[in-house]
Amino acid sequence: MRKFLFFCLSILLVFLAGPCSGYANARSESKPEGLRAQELSRFSNSLSDIEAPIVAIRFFRIHGVGFPGGIALLLADEKTGWQIRVYTRMADQDFRLVWQSKELHEAFATSSYDRLRTYILRDEEIVVFDGCAAHSCPDVYAILMYVPSKGAAFWARRTHNKTVIYSPGLELPENSVYKDWLDRQIAEHIKPSQ
Repeated sequence: MRKFLFFCLSILLVFLAGPCSGYANARSESKPEGLRAQELSRFSNSLSDIEAPIVAIRFFRIHGVGFPGGIALLLADEKTGWQIRVYTRMADQDFRLVWQSKELHEAFATSSYDRLRTYILRDEEIVVFDGCAAHSCPDVYAILMYVPSKGAAFWARRTHNKTVIYSPGLELPENSVYKDWLDRQIAEHIKPSQ
Protein backbone atom coordinates (compact mmCIF):
# COMPACT_ATOMS: atom_id res chain seq x y z
CA MET A 1 0.00 0.00 0.00
CA ARG A 2 2.81 2.45 0.87
CA LYS A 3 4.57 1.77 -2.44
CA PHE A 4 1.33 2.40 -4.30
CA LEU A 5 0.71 5.65 -2.36
CA PHE A 6 4.29 6.76 -3.03
CA PHE A 7 3.84 5.99 -6.73
CA CYS A 8 0.54 7.94 -6.86
CA LEU A 9 2.04 10.91 -5.01
CA SER A 10 5.02 10.89 -7.40
CA ILE A 11 2.83 10.90 -10.49
CA LEU A 12 0.56 13.58 -9.03
CA LEU A 13 3.55 15.77 -8.19
CA VAL A 14 4.81 15.54 -11.76
CA PHE A 15 1.47 16.78 -13.08
CA LEU A 16 0.85 19.43 -10.42
CA ALA A 17 4.28 20.87 -9.81
CA GLY A 18 4.86 22.16 -13.33
CA PRO A 19 1.71 24.20 -13.92
CA CYS A 20 1.38 25.37 -10.31
CA SER A 21 4.92 26.58 -9.87
CA GLY A 22 5.15 28.60 -13.08
CA TYR A 23 8.01 28.61 -15.54
CA ALA A 24 11.53 28.16 -14.28
CA ASN A 25 14.92 27.21 -15.58
CA ALA A 26 15.94 23.99 -13.83
CA ARG A 27 19.60 24.79 -14.54
CA SER A 28 19.44 28.29 -13.09
CA GLU A 29 21.46 29.40 -10.11
CA SER A 30 18.41 29.42 -7.86
CA LYS A 31 17.28 26.19 -6.24
CA PRO A 32 14.43 24.59 -8.23
CA GLU A 33 11.13 24.22 -6.42
CA GLY A 34 9.35 20.93 -5.86
CA LEU A 35 9.79 17.79 -3.83
CA ARG A 36 12.61 15.30 -4.09
CA ALA A 37 11.67 11.62 -4.12
CA GLN A 38 13.11 11.06 -0.64
CA GLU A 39 11.01 13.95 0.76
CA LEU A 40 7.90 12.49 -0.82
CA SER A 41 8.77 9.07 0.57
CA ARG A 42 9.20 10.46 4.10
CA PHE A 43 5.86 12.26 3.79
CA SER A 44 4.18 9.08 2.57
CA ASN A 45 5.64 7.13 5.50
CA SER A 46 4.31 9.71 7.95
CA LEU A 47 0.73 8.94 6.89
CA SER A 48 0.61 5.48 8.45
CA ASP A 49 -2.02 6.58 11.00
CA ILE A 50 -4.56 7.35 8.26
CA GLU A 51 -7.07 4.56 7.80
CA ALA A 52 -9.61 6.30 5.55
CA PRO A 53 -8.89 6.42 1.82
CA ILE A 54 -7.10 9.53 0.55
CA VAL A 55 -9.19 10.74 -2.39
CA ALA A 56 -7.46 14.05 -3.22
CA ILE A 57 -4.08 15.68 -2.69
CA ARG A 58 -3.36 19.35 -3.30
CA PHE A 59 0.04 20.99 -3.08
CA PHE A 60 0.09 24.69 -2.29
CA ARG A 61 2.54 27.53 -1.94
CA ILE A 62 3.30 29.24 1.37
CA HIS A 63 5.21 32.55 1.36
CA GLY A 64 8.81 32.07 2.46
CA VAL A 65 8.64 28.28 2.28
CA GLY A 66 8.56 27.66 -1.47
CA PHE A 67 6.57 25.16 -3.47
CA PRO A 68 5.18 23.05 -2.16
CA GLY A 69 5.00 24.71 1.22
CA GLY A 70 1.93 22.73 2.14
CA ILE A 71 -0.01 19.62 1.28
CA ALA A 72 -3.74 19.19 1.80
CA LEU A 73 -5.32 15.74 1.88
CA LEU A 74 -9.02 14.95 1.49
CA LEU A 75 -10.10 11.72 3.17
CA ALA A 76 -13.38 9.92 2.58
CA ASP A 77 -14.56 7.73 5.42
CA GLU A 78 -17.77 5.70 5.22
CA LYS A 79 -18.59 6.38 8.86
CA THR A 80 -17.48 9.97 9.41
CA GLY A 81 -17.66 11.44 5.90
CA TRP A 82 -15.14 13.92 4.54
CA GLN A 83 -12.09 15.00 6.51
CA ILE A 84 -9.29 17.38 5.57
CA ARG A 85 -5.71 17.32 6.81
CA VAL A 86 -3.18 20.06 6.13
CA TYR A 87 0.58 19.60 6.37
CA THR A 88 3.23 22.34 6.26
CA ARG A 89 6.86 22.00 5.23
CA MET A 90 9.12 22.69 8.18
CA ALA A 91 12.72 23.95 8.31
CA ASP A 92 14.00 20.36 8.22
CA GLN A 93 12.08 19.96 4.91
CA ASP A 94 9.71 17.38 6.42
CA PHE A 95 5.98 17.98 6.46
CA ARG A 96 4.09 18.17 9.75
CA LEU A 97 0.35 18.02 10.38
CA VAL A 98 -0.72 21.58 11.27
CA TRP A 99 -4.50 21.39 10.93
CA GLN A 100 -7.13 18.71 10.78
CA SER A 101 -10.85 19.12 10.35
CA LYS A 102 -13.25 17.51 12.70
CA GLU A 103 -16.13 15.63 11.17
CA LEU A 104 -17.54 18.07 8.62
CA HIS A 105 -21.14 19.23 8.90
CA GLU A 106 -23.79 17.36 6.91
CA ALA A 107 -23.97 20.41 4.62
CA PHE A 108 -20.73 19.06 3.06
CA ALA A 109 -22.17 15.56 2.51
CA THR A 110 -22.67 15.83 -1.24
CA SER A 111 -19.26 16.72 -2.60
CA SER A 112 -16.43 15.25 -4.60
CA TYR A 113 -12.67 14.84 -4.59
CA ASP A 114 -12.34 17.65 -7.14
CA ARG A 115 -13.95 20.13 -4.74
CA LEU A 116 -10.69 20.22 -2.73
CA ARG A 117 -8.78 22.95 -4.51
CA THR A 118 -6.56 25.95 -3.99
CA TYR A 119 -7.32 29.59 -4.66
CA ILE A 120 -5.22 32.75 -4.59
CA LEU A 121 -6.68 35.32 -2.20
CA ARG A 122 -4.70 38.52 -1.65
CA ASP A 123 -1.34 37.01 -2.65
CA GLU A 124 -1.89 33.94 -0.49
CA GLU A 125 -2.81 30.47 -1.66
CA ILE A 126 -5.66 29.05 0.42
CA VAL A 127 -7.15 25.55 0.49
CA VAL A 128 -10.88 25.34 -0.25
CA PHE A 129 -13.49 22.59 0.06
CA ASP A 130 -17.24 22.86 -0.45
CA GLY A 131 -20.37 20.77 -0.77
CA CYS A 132 -24.13 20.55 -0.29
CA ALA A 133 -26.42 18.69 2.06
CA ALA A 134 -27.81 15.49 0.56
CA HIS A 135 -31.08 16.09 -1.32
CA SER A 136 -30.81 19.85 -0.59
CA CYS A 137 -28.44 21.13 -3.28
CA PRO A 138 -27.93 23.96 -3.95
CA ASP A 139 -29.94 25.50 -1.09
CA VAL A 140 -28.01 24.01 1.84
CA TYR A 141 -24.40 24.71 0.98
CA ALA A 142 -21.15 24.88 2.95
CA ILE A 143 -17.67 26.08 2.13
CA LEU A 144 -14.47 25.82 4.16
CA MET A 145 -11.18 27.64 3.63
CA TYR A 146 -7.84 26.91 5.28
CA VAL A 147 -5.66 30.04 5.53
CA PRO A 148 -1.96 29.16 5.97
CA SER A 149 -0.95 32.60 7.33
CA LYS A 150 -3.56 32.20 10.09
CA GLY A 151 -2.97 28.47 10.62
CA ALA A 152 -6.74 28.22 10.82
CA ALA A 153 -9.83 27.33 8.84
CA PHE A 154 -12.99 29.36 8.42
CA TRP A 155 -16.32 28.17 7.10
CA ALA A 156 -19.72 29.46 6.12
CA ARG A 157 -22.90 27.44 5.82
CA ARG A 158 -26.19 28.41 4.17
CA THR A 159 -29.19 26.77 5.83
CA HIS A 160 -32.66 25.72 4.66
CA ASN A 161 -34.12 29.04 5.77
CA LYS A 162 -31.47 30.89 3.68
CA THR A 163 -29.54 32.27 6.63
CA VAL A 164 -25.76 31.96 6.69
CA ILE A 165 -23.92 30.66 9.74
CA TYR A 166 -20.21 31.41 10.12
CA SER A 167 -17.35 29.80 11.99
CA PRO A 168 -16.33 31.47 15.27
CA GLY A 169 -13.85 34.30 14.81
CA LEU A 170 -14.92 35.15 11.29
CA GLU A 171 -16.76 38.24 12.56
CA LEU A 172 -13.50 39.84 13.76
CA PRO A 173 -12.36 42.85 11.68
CA GLU A 174 -9.01 41.24 10.82
CA ASN A 175 -10.90 38.33 9.22
CA SER A 176 -13.26 40.43 7.11
CA VAL A 177 -11.43 39.58 3.88
CA TYR A 178 -12.14 35.87 4.50
CA LYS A 179 -15.78 36.46 5.43
CA ASP A 180 -16.29 38.60 2.34
CA TRP A 181 -14.74 35.92 0.12
CA LEU A 182 -16.93 33.20 1.65
CA ASP A 183 -20.00 35.40 1.16
CA ARG A 184 -19.11 35.86 -2.52
CA GLN A 185 -18.68 32.10 -2.96
CA ILE A 186 -22.10 31.42 -1.42
CA ALA A 187 -23.71 34.08 -3.61
CA GLU A 188 -22.11 32.56 -6.73
CA HIS A 189 -23.22 29.08 -5.72
CA ILE A 190 -26.87 29.96 -5.20
CA LYS A 191 -27.17 32.38 -8.14
CA PRO A 192 -28.48 29.79 -10.66
CA SER A 193 -31.18 28.52 -8.29
CA GLN A 194 -32.64 31.86 -7.15
